[in-house]
Amino acid sequence: MEEVLEISFDLVGKVLEQDIISEFGVLLLKKGAVLTESNIILLRNHDYKNVNVSEIVTFEKLYLKNIEQIKELFTDVNKIKEISIENWFEENAKFFQFILKNPSLTEEIYNINNVEDSLFRHSANVGIIAVILGKILGYSNKNLKLLWKMGVFHDIGKMKLSEELLHNQDNLEENEMSEYKKHAYYGWNILREVNDIDVNILNAVKQHHEKIDGTGYPKGLKVDEIPLLVQMISVANLVDKLSNSQGKTSIFQVMNYLINETQQNKLNPAIVVPFVRYKYYHYVGKEIILSDARLAKIIFIHDNEPSQPLVHVEESDEYIDLRKFHNLKIVDFS
Repeated sequence: MEEVLEISFDLVGKVLEQDIISEFGVLLLKKGAVLTESNIILLRNHDYKNVNVSEIVTFEKLYLKNIEQIKELFTDVNKIKEISIENWFEENAKFFQFILKNPSLTEEIYNINNVEDSLFRHSANVGIIAVILGKILGYSNKNLKLLWKMGVFHDIGKMKLSEELLHNQDNLEENEMSEYKKHAYYGWNILREVNDIDVNILNAVKQHHEKIDGTGYPKGLKVDEIPLLVQMISVANLVDKLSNSQGKTSIFQVMNYLINETQQNKLNPAIVVPFVRYKYYHYVGKEIILSDARLAKIIFIHDNEPSQPLVHVEESDEYIDLRKFHNLKIVDFS
């Protein structure tokens, strides 16, 4: 929120919302600058009395606000049909732009601790991860925005489930699991009457638990029957579930699981491998722990098998190509 404030050192840390020009027409400070003490002195020296500023918008602030807005949207599902979905997302455009510029958010979102793990946080996270997956795969901004919407809404059907089912979804009896799986249909029924809803969002809600080998639910669809965008939501959903699991699963364990799921023909390698490759390229030179407890450094990433890179074990001064030792995995940073 912009406001005009009197020049004082209280403005340090605020964002300048106007260019500052000297009496001779020289640009002193550019719009968007974060004000420092020396900037305040400069403004005073040039006889500025007040200035147009705003607060710094951090990702954490935008993230927490987005979660709260999703909670408000989901809490009264009967009102969803009365609002414009498109307008709701336009109001969060600044958050979307932040995601586009920060593909490292797939890890940063788990470093924010002052918010409970909930359906609303999960929905926000899957939206973020879906956008980043799409960006890695080279999708247009139009499709990235669509992936964001699909990710946010994919689990809205869980609002029809009991708190008990939601809190114990990893330890359900057979009859409870049968009810839990209905959230895909519940979500589809909630959204299908919304006027401006995109069919891809409806597909994501109903099909995000399908597996490409036909072992998923609710219909046991196979790869050619599941839209690629929905398959991306499935991957994003799994990334968040694994990353939020009890015991603090490392990003390497998440990626190992994703690769294993592609090898079991559950997830599409055309989605998973580029994501894993992208993540590993950013870890070259990092110190890691191998599954046999040895410490090593990532040296080189193989495009075809990015999760099995070339590593250097410093203790024995040994270079190991993990492609030759598939039982040996990277499990965490050292």
